[in-house]
Amino acid sequence: MKKKTRIFVGLVEVAGYFGNLKKGFLENGVECEFITLDNHKFNYGNEDRNIFSELIKKINKINLKNKKIYFMLSYFLSIIPRLMLLIYILFKFDVIIYSLNSTLLRFLELPIYKLFNKKIVYVYLGSDSRPPYLNGWFVNSGNYNSTYKRSIKKKKIIKKVEKYADYIIDYPPQAHFHERNFISGLTVGFPISGFEEQPKKREKINKDYIRILHAPSSPIIKGSFNIDKYIENLKNKGYNIDFIKIVNKEHSEVIQEIKNCDFVIDQMYSDTPLAGLATEAAFFGKASIVGSYYVNYINNDVEKRFIPPSVFCLPEELESKIEYFINNIDQIKEIGRESQKFVKNNWGSKVVARKYMDVINGKIPKSNYFSPYNIEYIYGVGTSKSQLKNFLKNYLHEYGEKGLCLNDKPDLVERIKKFIDTK
Repeated sequence: MKKKTRIFVGLVEVAGYFGNLKKGFLENGVECEFITLDNHKFNYGNEDRNIFSELIKKINKINLKNKKIYFMLSYFLSIIPRLMLLIYILFKFDVIIYSLNSTLLRFLELPIYKLFNKKIVYVYLGSDSRPPYLNGWFVNSGNYNSTYKRSIKKKKIIKKVEKYADYIIDYPPQAHFHERNFISGLTVGFPISGFEEQPKKREKINKDYIRILHAPSSPIIKGSFNIDKYIENLKNKGYNIDFIKIVNKEHSEVIQEIKNCDFVIDQMYSDTPLAGLATEAAFFGKASIVGSYYVNYINNDVEKRFIPPSVFCLPEELESKIEYFINNIDQIKEIGRESQKFVKNNWGSKVVARKYMDVINGKIPKSNYFSPYNIEYIYGVGTSKSQLKNFLKNYLHEYGEKGLCLNDKPDLVERIKKFIDTK
């Protein structure tokens, strides 16, 4: 009798992705535990409690002003529970799915997993693999030294992960540091599931107003300043807009606002048509307007059947798109229905978990893999082209081509240099 596969998922949650993935495995009759080492501020749920991980969480709560001392002390104090958690994982699970650049012991556990014949899957969802110099957070900070150090460190981490991981899932517009083929994230999907919280009494909504939701986790990165300005411009034109903006609220509150809105403005400078918030909105039949420079590249990187419906537009088109759909509300509601159908059929937690089982069993078709040497997109996320160009010009002046960590991709380096030189 064939032994059942047992799966461990950890160690970080992002936008409910991994909790929903665990739920999907369970729905397919696959034994799975999802354990994290930190309490998520948005309380997504679906995580399992473990005596060792709970002890690590308590140690991580140690509050010290000196961050360097804090990280060293918390790591030192948590060594024993980390080792015990590793032993627990080794003797209970066959497959380890790590979120982002997760590690228990600074990646020293990876060769141990291989020694015990465990399958390792690494999943990347954004800034965990994206070069820092293409990340709006670093671009806006103007800290070139920190960007350089983080880029070097991230490149080394990804190289280490690639040495041991059986499979890697990532998205082409952020995967510049990879050196081996990876499974394109949109071919797998973003697991979404029904939400367990009891709905609050629906707020009385003025039907004479269009209710628009913007719920940025990071207002600077999501381009909230510009979005606020566009809404104000449209109000001044006489449009009746009930603009709901919520920042850093619990997940249940965001879900309630999604249910109450007409449509969502996700962000200004994305690199995916449907990120976490937009995926949740689609689950409830609400369309999202998403600004992105990647709109001109996505069809070259991903088959059309894997691209979810949304209003995916260039950043400079965002205001006109908002105005258009205020005037044509039935059209954006239809897009919402199409998005809902897509995510429920393709990104339901049970469906995505089955795709992961195909990954684990080596049954993913070659067409779902993407070569990092085919990447053309260089405009990152969370920043305008003009801001990025100015940052990269100064960054390259300071650190040269070595600061890009793309020695294996001379064509991509030339593309970046050409972008900097354009007027």
